[in-house]
Amino acid sequence: MISLSRPFWDHQPLRPARGAHFLNVGDKAILFDEAAQQIFELNDSSEAIWDAIAVARTIAGAAGLLADGDASHTVLEQVRAAAAQWLELGLLRPDPAGGEEEATEVRLAWMACRVGLKLFGTIDAEPLREVFAALRSVEAPDHLLEIREMGGVIFIADSEGSASARMPQAWIPEVKARLTARMLRSTASGFLAHAALLSRDGQGVLICGDPGAGKTTLSVSLLLAGFGYHSDDIVWISEGGEAVGAPFAPAIKAGGWPLLDEMAVGVATSRTYLRSDGQQVRYLSLASVEQTPLPIGSILLLARDDGSAPRVEAVTPLEVLTAVLGSAYAARGAISAAGLKSLADVIGKARIGRLCFSDWRDGRRLVEAFTA
Repeated sequence: MISLSRPFWDHQPLRPARGAHFLNVGDKAILFDEAAQQIFELNDSSEAIWDAIAVARTIAGAAGLLADGDASHTVLEQVRAAAAQWLELGLLRPDPAGGEEEATEVRLAWMACRVGLKLFGTIDAEPLREVFAALRSVEAPDHLLEIREMGGVIFIADSEGSASARMPQAWIPEVKARLTARMLRSTASGFLAHAALLSRDGQGVLICGDPGAGKTTLSVSLLLAGFGYHSDDIVWISEGGEAVGAPFAPAIKAGGWPLLDEMAVGVATSRTYLRSDGQQVRYLSLASVEQTPLPIGSILLLARDDGSAPRVEAVTPLEVLTAVLGSAYAARGAISAAGLKSLADVIGKARIGRLCFSDWRDGRRLVEAFTA
């Protein structure tokens, strides 16, 4: 949750976001976020605060209206809390100071996705260079994100009217989430798998598993063992069966930080960030990532197993197909018949197995042997 405790925020002009609409539905008041297609019900207190902010345009002014000109600390805190929630959701927007603003632009691209990030004011561009280095591009963007710092809060708004506010420790994961959503929308052919992609001797190694199964930790251990790293999250598979990974820097959760010291000394990681799911992460800095399409030579399904000997179990092509489809991304929410056939063909030609392990050393050893 963002904080508006600084005095700056009490007098900062605010306005409803472009896509935020106040409506009465029967005897209920709601806010409708047109960009996100979400509805938020308001109770009587929240409705009064929204109306007061819409009229007074500041937190202090709204509190004064609600308290008949003598805003008590309690009323002020209630208005601050409501405004913070609406700013975080993108339902309210701050009005920046007038005049022409200078911006630093960072361009990113992957496949058909081209995004321009415009940074205003004092916001530091270095975190973007740390986390998105492999996506840097000179291509003209077809989608924009405006990012600015105001009163200790980072505001992110796109060219389609969607906005959000985050504290400084959470803005990089929010940018990554928005880039991911844009990548999904920009993919018109093939399909997108939620998986990690590495390579060895020119052959792709696709690693599939549920969130928390250990894809990122295993991928980083294989990277440090000499495998090519391509993605730990999103993999595009063409209808011809070749794979390209979205080269985000690996996001390593807090539980995996000590493992980096065990894997290698001096591995460069970013500062610590907070994701929307409450997980603290650090990003492994990668200057460049190979994005040449790869034939898929091996597919492994991850299964964390703390009670048995580490091993690679036999699986059927149907088990692999079901697992990959169960976590697949797809344009317009569906996979075409051609895409399904492509995936089945890839699985039929690849070496497949279920990797059962608990320690990353065992996992790495087994993958090295499996792909030899």
